[in-house]
Amino acid sequence: MVDGTICVGTYGADDGTYAHTYSKENFKSYRNQVVSAGQQKTDSFQVTIWDDTDSFAKTLIHFNEVNYRDHIFICKLNGKHVITHCRGEYSNKPGTTVQHKC
Repeated sequence: MVDGTICVGTYGADDGTYAHTYSKENFKSYRNQVVSAGQQKTDSFQVTIWDDTDSFAKTLIHFNEVNYRDHIFICKLNGKHVITHCRGEYSNKPGTTVQHKC
């Protein structure tokens, strides 16, 4: 469960300026959503996750490489966000999981 609002923005794999998201979704608790940056299945994209609970959004994490069929889980535990990236079959490291506490 997440208190407040989490924002997820996507960018193309080659975007280095991050001036404009390809897509942006706002999430509350118990919600799932498919996001992409318009890429082909075999191409990666980038994802930034923000905590938008207060007046100013705070960047929690940025992933430089997310692939089709990867899963990202977000929860809050003991006051910290726990973000888990599970890599799918289109990743260069399929079946691996990385967890971040923010």
